[in-house]
Amino acid sequence: MYKLTFVYFYKLSQKKNPNPRFVALSYVALTALFQFAFLLGLLKYILGFIIPRFDENYFLNKLYLIPFILLWLFAFEVIYNKKRTKKILNSYIDKPKVINLKNTIFVLLFMLVPLVVGIYLFNNG
Repeated sequence: MYKLTFVYFYKLSQKKNPNPRFVALSYVALTALFQFAFLLGLLKYILGFIIPRFDENYFLNKLYLIPFILLWLFAFEVIYNKKRTKKILNSYIDKPKVINLKNTIFVLLFMLVPLVVGIYLFNNG
């Protein structure tokens, strides 16, 4: 599923961006972050624990999260290196039309369903 997401956004941004690999891995990292947040929301909903905040100030919380987000993005930069990118793209060479309606719906569902359900679980847990 992550491979399809990577190839989908790579092909989508290939004409407009000078570095489509970074765009694609950023979307894969965002998808994984949504799924991680969904799992946290599910645990919060089932077990009823409270996820602690760094500070009561919303702006400071965002500032404290920036290093974690950068580490998350760096981890995906290491995982999706140039060698692996070539390998993934070569596995989709025989499928000329990656950007179609079926794959678009699949990628959007793969990204947005965990996000929406995770938000619901966080708010009602």
